[in-house]
Amino acid sequence: MERLVFFALLALLQQGGAANVKHLPEIVHQETAEEREVAGQITVHCPSQPSQALDHLLLYLSAQDSLEGQVEQLKNRTDSLDGQLQQLAQQELAEFQTEADLKATVEALQATVSSQDSIIQQQTATLQQLQGTLQQLEATNQQQASSLQQLEATN
Repeated sequence: MERLVFFALLALLQQGGAANVKHLPEIVHQETAEEREVAGQITVHCPSQPSQALDHLLLYLSAQDSLEGQVEQLKNRTDSLDGQLQQLAQQELAEFQTEADLKATVEALQATVSSQDSIIQQQTATLQQLQGTLQQLEATNQQQASSLQQLEATN
């Protein structure tokens, strides 16, 4: 990039008032197309009045640097937002998993309560049967006691 800027500045200085920033990429390409590295001396003939294109180039380069800085800031902001989004997604996933676990626990507890209700109903029915049997046994005992008293009275 530094070499490109150097060639652009040299080309604009050499052309003077006739220089045009729009033709700068062609000029730089012509200067650099033959060799990747430049060696030796370069003679620059500068006209008496510097080119307005040089001012335009400097403004362009300054704007480009500013834009590159803004692009870098946007990349950093995007990376930051991406990190925050990933954290939120992980939190959301954890909350979803916790909610699913709680729902499963509630369903298991409801099944347990239903099972316990069924057991309690069975035990209640069994208890009622036992109470009925106990009443029958008490009635039988009273009959036997009465029969025993009659036998003792007859003897």
